[in-house]
Amino acid sequence: MFDDCNKDITALAQSFHFLPSSKTCHSEETERADALKHCEEAYDVIGVIGSESSKTTISIANLLTPFNIPMVSYLATAPALSNKFKYPDFYRTVPTDSFQARVIMELLRYFDWTSVSVVYRKGAYGDHFFARLAEYATEYDVCFEKIICIDDNWKYKEYKDTVFNIVRNPLARIVIVIAPLKDAKMILQLAKLLREDGRLTWIATESWLKSVNEIHPFQEYALGTLSVDIMSTNVERFDQHFQNIGPHSSKVNPWISDYWMDQFQCRVKSWNPKYKCDENLRFTMSPYYAPEKYVSLVYDAVYSYAFALENIVRFSDCDTEASNREEYLNCLKDHLPLYMRNVSFLGETERMRYHPKFGYTKRHYVIHNLQNTSNGYELVKIGIWNKSSTTLEMDDIDIQWASHYKGEKPTSSCRKPCGTPISIASGQISPSAYQLLSKLFIIMVFIETYLDT
Repeated sequence: MFDDCNKDITALAQSFHFLPSSKTCHSEETERADALKHCEEAYDVIGVIGSESSKTTISIANLLTPFNIPMVSYLATAPALSNKFKYPDFYRTVPTDSFQARVIMELLRYFDWTSVSVVYRKGAYGDHFFARLAEYATEYDVCFEKIICIDDNWKYKEYKDTVFNIVRNPLARIVIVIAPLKDAKMILQLAKLLREDGRLTWIATESWLKSVNEIHPFQEYALGTLSVDIMSTNVERFDQHFQNIGPHSSKVNPWISDYWMDQFQCRVKSWNPKYKCDENLRFTMSPYYAPEKYVSLVYDAVYSYAFALENIVRFSDCDTEASNREEYLNCLKDHLPLYMRNVSFLGETERMRYHPKFGYTKRHYVIHNLQNTSNGYELVKIGIWNKSSTTLEMDDIDIQWASHYKGEKPTSSCRKPCGTPISIASGQISPSAYQLLSKLFIIMVFIETYLDT
């Protein structure tokens, strides 16, 4: 198990451990210290699970694909990964962003919002997600008031200018944020500093509003947010296991100690009783504890390999009693890609089966509303996007909007009919203009992806 630190370069470096080891590792000529070190750190794997983000997953997939090593991600959603010519052995237990972008557009149509602003992070995830929104804009008659791309080189000033422009814009009060948690928290923090008066309604993707605790202490400035999230159920048996983990469980998980000390501000190993962690402490005692909502997606990724391997053992010509371990492993590796493509089983949330052409799993989406309840801030379910009927099913009677609207639904519409061409200099671009711009944007993303190869 390796940590990619959410950096594509780190992910790439860690992935070298998964490449087939050199034949010199098994010969008597392996005497040099550096060669021995490489052999000790190499793992002869038949498959990989991960990564979480699209940018790191793409880096890993680019390295593993030439070696025909299957990979299953439990949260990478970039449409680029559906390219089976480029990634024939890549699978994921989630849908692509193309579906989520469509759900967001359905949400805008449901509430009759035709003018929105978009803030997205430059990269594999944000670029492709925005490309889909731009592609659907004409169909849904939606105008983009502001389009802001967060660059890796942004400093505090760029964030502040962005939020200032959004807060001071009287027209588009709906803001779609397609960015990591770090960016979203910075935006909410600046909304607080700039005295945003509860006029903005944020639409969040799963990249930054997985739980209320993650945006602490800025929940007040996200009140009324609508989040579009992949449906995933809590795995109770894992949660029970996690709740019973103590501060000395680092023998099994090397990250537990650091996480424990950060949560409870104590020391696992300390001569001073004042700072030493209490043996009776448990994660559930932390005020910020909440069950991890995507565990079921990870479970489904693990079971994909388990069922595929079971089917190989049962139905293939691999000799389970072969005395030559290497020969048996090679047989498993040869058969695994085919069996992964056809694997089917009852997963933690629903029946699992990968799309035969694109390798993703189609799932329902859940719409949540960030509310201030008697139990504090909560994400309350107000609807789902049904994957079978491809329709939005809403139950928004008790929805809470941003404080300015006093219970009334916000309005956000174009200055002119969205079919009317509007000057780009005015800050608002109509779908008729986007019909050309979105195609250009998609072509640019394709060229960039092609050059990266």
